[in-house]
Amino acid sequence: MRNFGQFRRIIKYSWLFIKDSKFRSRTLYMWGKTSDTETKSQTADYEQLKKGLDGKKLFFIGGCDLSFLKEYVQQNLTSKCLLTFEYGGSSNPLLEVKDEQSELWSFCPDVVILSHNMQIRNYIKELQLHPVTYQDQDVQLQEIKNTFSETIKALRQKEITGPIVLLTFPLVYRPTLGAFEYHSNTTGYSLIEFLAKLQLIVYDVAKTFDDVFVLNIDRVFANEGNTQMLRRFDAIGWYDHPTRKGAKCLGDALLQILQVYYKIGKKIKCIAVDLDNTLWAGIIRDDGVAGITLFANRARYLQMLQRRGIILTIVSKNDPNIEPLVDEVLGEFGKIFTLKKISWNNKVDSLQEIATELNIGLDSIAFFDDDPFNLDQVRHILPGVSTYSPDELLDALHLPEFDPGVITDESRKRGLMYQQQKIRKDEETGFQGSKEDFLKSIDMKLWIREAAERDLSRVTDLIGRTNQLNATITRFQKPEIINFHKSKAHKIYVVNVWDKYGEYGLSGVAIIEENDGGNEWVLISFLFSCRVMGKTIEQNTLAFIQREAKKVGVKRLVGQYKKTDRNATMKRIFEEAKFHEKNSDDDFQEWIFDLDAQQIPDFSEWVKLLKSAP
Repeated sequence: MRNFGQFRRIIKYSWLFIKDSKFRSRTLYMWGKTSDTETKSQTADYEQLKKGLDGKKLFFIGGCDLSFLKEYVQQNLTSKCLLTFEYGGSSNPLLEVKDEQSELWSFCPDVVILSHNMQIRNYIKELQLHPVTYQDQDVQLQEIKNTFSETIKALRQKEITGPIVLLTFPLVYRPTLGAFEYHSNTTGYSLIEFLAKLQLIVYDVAKTFDDVFVLNIDRVFANEGNTQMLRRFDAIGWYDHPTRKGAKCLGDALLQILQVYYKIGKKIKCIAVDLDNTLWAGIIRDDGVAGITLFANRARYLQMLQRRGIILTIVSKNDPNIEPLVDEVLGEFGKIFTLKKISWNNKVDSLQEIATELNIGLDSIAFFDDDPFNLDQVRHILPGVSTYSPDELLDALHLPEFDPGVITDESRKRGLMYQQQKIRKDEETGFQGSKEDFLKSIDMKLWIREAAERDLSRVTDLIGRTNQLNATITRFQKPEIINFHKSKAHKIYVVNVWDKYGEYGLSGVAIIEENDGGNEWVLISFLFSCRVMGKTIEQNTLAFIQREAKKVGVKRLVGQYKKTDRNATMKRIFEEAKFHEKNSDDDFQEWIFDLDAQQIPDFSEWVKLLKSAP
């Protein structure tokens, strides 16, 4: 009977293979897969990190549970690290930051890592060994929350403005009351419930403050298994130490947090994805819509990446007339793609077109394709483009190059803004008239103002991402931006832009440093999103700053320019505004505008200045 059943299945699937084109294309695709692609390694690139974190100081507040983690980070970086446990400081974060004699204050760290685990373990011990009540446990959870919150407040009051990382509690789950402890423990929270509530509290604290992040030990260890990550020989049932292997995993996760925060390495702004046997199983020209099976999981991964502000595009070497069929197969997912490059051009040409149309660098593009030849060709001709197999789409969700850090309103809308930008370019190309006439027709509005605290994340993001319209290419980090915002010797101006097609978002930043007793303003950062290129936003912002300086009696406005292979436009802006070159070498120049002797340029007639957002 068993053999007969197997024979029936063979006949059934053979018939399906012959008659059902969708089943056939899917089967052929799966036969071509010899094995699952190995998960892309998340091991930190230490040479890149050493360069990006050079000179940064990391301060660990906690007990012996952080010793291996601190040791691992220090061994692999040039950064200085200090742990309270090792010099006899308090393992209680709040007590340590309230100690005016703490080495924390003389160390002046850039990054602080907080563990409250030495205190939390006492609450876990009580739960494991004695009856507990909901009321007492709620008090304990609130105490933990207050300790973290008050510690962070104290650090910020002492001008520790860099990232703060909170560790969750490490524990191999060993319930005292057995598998059904959540039924057996009737007076209070079971161990699993208490740990879950504790973890939520850590995240709740992190969300309350800017630049506070969670290093979730359970999440880091899950892929390897907690028993390999936490030491067994000295486990006591309510507290565990990470092994060296566990510390390595924690160290890599911590470094990834810092890599994302400090925007170290390349950042992907655009994903270009192939279609046949990449986004679906089958070849649409041969199999037709009926014979195609969409990989909905991959489409979902792309949709998730789009929510980070990454632009999605299609690159397919195919008959351009099949685009309606492509839309039919994609269905609801068709809306997530900003550009569709479907033509007989090779993939290299299509990728270059995408970079040009989106006005981004090739090093900002990630290319996914199932064909090794296409991947090799792109690597050879366009080495700046990052290349991946389709199976690596899932990995992209946790690789640092695809992680923009804190996601701002502008980054969430980036896909829509690029779609609006495409409409602008298409209409400008077909416009019958001069460039000035086109600018007059699009009803452009500018809101230029001093930055508010809520703008600082977007300011940091724009500084970290902008290359082409960036006069100095100085990558100020969030702590520096915060200090500029607080400083009386600095000003941060930001620019929002709208036109009849929609909003550009916060698109320009100017950071000014006052010198010579206030007689001189120096533009230490002057940059704009490439979306506003060619709209005279840069010139009008400069004219606005010149007027603001004149109002308060400033004598000179100094523009700084550091030459790169992409930012020559910014030099021309100073030249066109009649700034005079003062100091110059091959890479760095200063340009002076004498506010007493020179006439400030007028605003463009096609620009309307706003006093508030429309």
